[in-house]
Amino acid sequence: MNTGLAAHKLDLARDLLDDIELSRLAPEQLLLKATRLARLLDAKEVQKWLRFELEGYPGNDPVALRYMSRTDRWTDQPKNLGHWRPLAQLEGYILATRLEIESLKLPSVNFSPSSANPHERVTGFGGVHVQSVTQPVTDVVKKLDGLVTQMGKLTGIRSRVMSVLHDFVSTAYYELAFSGLAAGIFESYKGKVDELLRASAADALDKVPSISERLSAGDGEAVSQALNTVRRVLDAFADAVYPPRAGKVTVGGKELEVGADKTINRIEAFLHENCPSASRCERLLRTFRMLRERTSAGVHAEVTPDEGRALFLQTYLQLGETLLLRPAAPAEASAVIG
Repeated sequence: MNTGLAAHKLDLARDLLDDIELSRLAPEQLLLKATRLARLLDAKEVQKWLRFELEGYPGNDPVALRYMSRTDRWTDQPKNLGHWRPLAQLEGYILATRLEIESLKLPSVNFSPSSANPHERVTGFGGVHVQSVTQPVTDVVKKLDGLVTQMGKLTGIRSRVMSVLHDFVSTAYYELAFSGLAAGIFESYKGKVDELLRASAADALDKVPSISERLSAGDGEAVSQALNTVRRVLDAFADAVYPPRAGKVTVGGKELEVGADKTINRIEAFLHENCPSASRCERLLRTFRMLRERTSAGVHAEVTPDEGRALFLQTYLQLGETLLLRPAAPAEASAVIG
């Protein structure tokens, strides 16, 4: 069900993004469709804004005032004057203004001055002077200028609304797409790790559900129990890939005890036997040591539930990467390594 819902969100975001960029829907239809996406994503502020664009802006809502600025709806903000009406109504004003602009025509002017002297105030027929004759043209030009200014303001608001909407939808789409990609990669990796753990360290795999359950509880005691279980996972892993033995082995020019209580030493021996890259081997070993230290009983009180979950996830990935060094079941290790 969750997978189906995630796919539905992604499909809706992708389709809506195409609707915006390809101008496939009218603005009001885009707002309605975006409202559905915002509801699915629980984007409460965006839901409120979209409702304002559909129904009109109230004058005392903080979200409304913020989006009045974002969409450039103010005409005189200090006086609280602006375009508070819904986008669909502004679209109607845009259409009406465009039609009015197209219908305006400059009147014809016919003026015959009574003097050839350009510096003399002259009059036409019946004493009419040039200012009065050209006044109708001036009035039309003035009205046209006002309509063009209004048209520019309204289309600017529409453009801002579409820009804010596009930002929301595109961000949602890429977040959904990449989170789905990350989840898919992790699920694929998890499948491989589970298979390897089942073959090489089944005891460690058996403990994973109990760790997840305890960490979900979130209280200090549950975290402590989960960390104890993570430490036992590391022990079970070491037992599987490099069983304990008496005496010492030589690893990278140094002697290590590899008894039952020497978990990290035995993991180090396994890494030196199976990892051809010295730098990668050192990185993996350093992480194992950190995990062992952070899951020890002495630091449980310092570990928050969030860090506990991070440590568990890191342990799981660490075991998977280490097992992928040698997917086959471990062979008997030699007494001297490296």
